[in-house]
Amino acid sequence: MTDYQIARININKTTKQKPSLWANDKYPNTPQLHPKSKVVLLDAEGPGVVTSIHTTRMSPRLIGEIWNWDSKYIKDIMLRIWYDNNSTPAIEIPFYDFFGDIQGDSNYFSTIYFSKVHRANNCRLLIPFRKHIKIEIENPTEISLNGLADVQYDLLKSFPKDLGYLRVAYVNGCVNVPQERIQLADIRQKGSIVASWLQLAHDDVLCKDGAVLCEGNNEFYIDGESHPSLEYLGTEDCYGYSWGFHQIESDFYQAIIKKETLKNQGAKISLIRCRDNDKISFNQSCRVVLDYTHEINPNLNGLNPDIKKALEKGDIDAEVISCIYYYSL
Repeated sequence: MTDYQIARININKTTKQKPSLWANDKYPNTPQLHPKSKVVLLDAEGPGVVTSIHTTRMSPRLIGEIWNWDSKYIKDIMLRIWYDNNSTPAIEIPFYDFFGDIQGDSNYFSTIYFSKVHRANNCRLLIPFRKHIKIEIENPTEISLNGLADVQYDLLKSFPKDLGYLRVAYVNGCVNVPQERIQLADIRQKGSIVASWLQLAHDDVLCKDGAVLCEGNNEFYIDGESHPSLEYLGTEDCYGYSWGFHQIESDFYQAIIKKETLKNQGAKISLIRCRDNDKISFNQSCRVVLDYTHEINPNLNGLNPDIKKALEKGDIDAEVISCIYYYSL
């Protein structure tokens, strides 16, 4: 039965919105992403909550209204978010990666918190701030980029004591399959994980369609435990799929957002998962590990044939890019 939440009038908050970057409309003097420049998208006093961030796909303007949407122009744009006037950003991540648009070249997808549509990206994951928030993007390239971004937020009369700050654990590394494990997050405070995405890539025919790459167990060690409380036996299962990665698809909470065949018949696979009722909560800490070593367990009746070949080759060094979104106090 509905609680009529959408029709309730909240007298404890006021909604505001700030557009940025677009100098071709009402604000011709607005700062733009010139080469080697930074632009502040929002600088606001709290308490408050950012409720959505929208951005167009940035592009160099060539002649008149001719644009170039190649991802190579946008993959290096950086996002930084500071809370409560701290000198160190709480979030620092490539801008489009923050939206789940990994390296700016994911396929279109739609989930509860993130979406990529034609030439635009959206984030609706809440970003609370108690005293102050500053959101900045940086163009470190030599190319001037054009586009628009806007941030919508609510100003609150008071800040609930149990409202957490959004943070990310971002990893860009490498793991040998099946001889290694890689740590994706080491959170050392009370909190909850609400979303994640993962990209795996290696250009060897053994990894065709994501084979071998999918065999990593996704393990969540809660509050210092030695055995994981959550243990997904295969990456595709952690992200809500089974028996490999079949096609680009999504179901509002999870999505396969990239499936590419590389030059030597290897693969690049990207997945995103948003958690609502199934968020992962912890009181002290949470460590997240992607582990391939279980595949060479001597107690197994026999090795997976592809894993055996990977072990014999010894050079299946997969690229791993990961982002875990969590709230903490």
